[in-house]
Amino acid sequence: MKAIILLGIALAFVSCTTTGQRNSIEPLLVTQESIANQPAGRAYIIVPRTGAVYDVAPGIDYSRVLVRTSSKPEMTVDQYVSGLGLKFAGQEVLLGSLDDLVVVLPPDDGGGSEADCPSGSGICTCIGRKDCSDLSKKGVCKSGPNDAACGKGFGGGSRWGCSCQKK
Repeated sequence: MKAIILLGIALAFVSCTTTGQRNSIEPLLVTQESIANQPAGRAYIIVPRTGAVYDVAPGIDYSRVLVRTSSKPEMTVDQYVSGLGLKFAGQEVLLGSLDDLVVVLPPDDGGGSEADCPSGSGICTCIGRKDCSDLSKKGVCKSGPNDAACGKGFGGGSRWGCSCQKK
């Protein structure tokens, strides 16, 4: 009987200490190899979903990678990223919801900035994990899986930055 009670206490403790912690997200890699595995003439289709982050490698054949969303027709990665107000130059790009993207951003490399949500614009930008995490927590961005993108140099400079659609 004592063993059952101790087991119950241990399980309750574990449950309490893990509640509210964010599970890690393993990015889904989109590489030249994954594109080459598609039948000839068929594109690799990214279908953003909550809890998933797509890591699109630099220098791949972007003409064979399309993003499918519920609100827009299929579009190239360049069109998708440009729609978030970002300039895409073939660098590595992460696609997903801002909440999910913050989990996989590299640690900040120093410095800091405030998130920028210009009035009259439907886009917010942030630079670095802390700034983007703060922006995510404020709740000003749409929370859908196809409403944000991150990349090196997004938001200015050479650090990782993100852009999201405002609510």
